[in-house]
Amino acid sequence: MNTIIGGNINADGTLYSGNYVSVIKESTGIYEITFAEAFSKVPSILLTQNHPSWGDFSSKGGSTIDNCTIIAVDKTKVKVKTGNSSGEVSNRNFSILAIDSRETETDVGLVSGLVNADGTNVDDYPDFFTTKIDTGLYLITFSQPFSEPPVITVLQNYPEWDQFNSDGGSTHDNAVVVAVKKQQVLIKTGGGNGSASDRNFCFIACDPSFASTSTTRKMATGDINADGTIHSGDGFIAIHDDTGEYSCAFNSGTFSSSPAVIATQNYPGWSDFSSSGGSTEDNCTLIAINNTKCKIKTGGGNGSASDRNLSFVAMATLK
Repeated sequence: MNTIIGGNINADGTLYSGNYVSVIKESTGIYEITFAEAFSKVPSILLTQNHPSWGDFSSKGGSTIDNCTIIAVDKTKVKVKTGNSSGEVSNRNFSILAIDSRETETDVGLVSGLVNADGTNVDDYPDFFTTKIDTGLYLITFSQPFSEPPVITVLQNYPEWDQFNSDGGSTHDNAVVVAVKKQQVLIKTGGGNGSASDRNFCFIACDPSFASTSTTRKMATGDINADGTIHSGDGFIAIHDDTGEYSCAFNSGTFSSSPAVIATQNYPGWSDFSSSGGSTEDNCTLIAINNTKCKIKTGGGNGSASDRNLSFVAMATLK
């Protein structure tokens, strides 16, 4: 039974790296990913776009408004949309992680789930509950605190979880982390103009000390401050290369092939739970990746590079 899978998918629909998935490129920027084995429940799905190419570490990357969205997901497959900085559909490379929200209890340090736009949980999750604070603002409270502020990655779903016949909305639709501490995270979802809007979303919370401890997968996770210092995490070192550009070098031998890398921005600060957050067009993109490092770009609501806090998860499933 699947618990966690990950992969990197090329713009033409072929696999760059990863196992246990097959991909059909249905049309421009529309991809259907089928899992080799069904999950026990609908999994949490995390996506991050790569531009211009996987191995180009000399690049400054594209606009951080370049994004991916979930069109639909069930236990056997997920339909994904990638787009450009205008929110229009466009063929792009992307990374994907899928985590079974009810199997994560076997992986100490991981919590994941799907939350509806009205603040109800999609399933009866044992490890967190959700409170809808305001329009597009959701407080997740974990049943047990993490050992330190967890790494949070989050992604919006539109229009509905099961609408596989849809082409989705704008890829500017996004979700961001407003604040996080050991037992709570505040998440904001928004529409294509960056304003708060009630939307379905899924998330993965990972204890930074969980990095690289599994016998079936390898991981590196962390929260990185806007200045390039590490807020929490393990299994990597961080370098602030330039405005809004961060290289994460994985510990030697962690990965034998390029892992899937998912990143989500935090704004305005890790612990500011009184804030309503910034624009949901604030985003992260993946500039380049190989088995030793990755390069991530963060930006403001106009897509320009800007120094921002970010969370990331790098994971490879072992054969």
